[in-house]
This record gives sequence, structure tokens and C-alpha cells, in this order.
Amino acid sequence: MHEIAPVPADAPVVERGVGFFETVLCLGRRVVLWDGHLARLFGSVAEFDFPIPDRALIERTAAERFDAHPAALGEERSLRVSWIAIAADLESAASWRLDVVLRAIPEATLRRRAAASAI
Repeated sequence: MHEIAPVPADAPVVERGVGFFETVLCLGRRVVLWDGHLARLFGSVAEFDFPIPDRALIERTAAERFDAHPAALGEERSLRVSWIAIAADLESAASWRLDVVLRAIPEATLRRRAAASAI
């Protein structure tokens, strides 16, 4: 696994929260509603006229995360895809960074789910 560079303290994502993310439910290696989540991410970024992240890079990076952390059959996890501004020139693609993180569903979320019901 590669080392992730730190985000500068004066980066727009730190100072002003400039960034976009989607958190996607995963069942094993199956990503639920993947195309819809990416469409929403790309649409949100485009609405502000910022550079759009490369879909192929997102998919490659997600596959790397799954390969590095295999799941048990049917195991639920979340995949967070973030497109964050790490430099001041927001119109330049070089000022943006893609972060893709695969993690367990938090215990608090699982507890909330267990207490919920729907009709």
C-alpha cells in the first residue's frame, strides 16, 4: 500500500471544506448503486464548474482497496470516494486529489440500523 501525502494546513479542503464525497455501501466486492453514486459525485463537481475526477482512476483505486482488504462473503463495508481541494487554484485539476477509503461500517451505524424499522 502506498503512503498518502499529508494535506497542507492551508488547503481549501481544510480551511473552507472544499471537496466532494460519496459513501457507498459494499457487500463483499459488490458496490451498491455504484453508477448512481458516481453520477451524483460528478454532477455535484460539475455544478460548481470544478475539474471532474477520472472515473477510470476511481474504479482502479477502488479495486486496489478491495484487493488489499478482501471481505468475507456478504460482509458489509463502506467505500468513501472523496475529491478534495488541496491547493488554491480550484480550476486546475492538479489542485485536486482523489482519496478512496474502504472501511468497516461503524458500530454506531449498525446499532442505529438495528433499532430502526420501516414500512
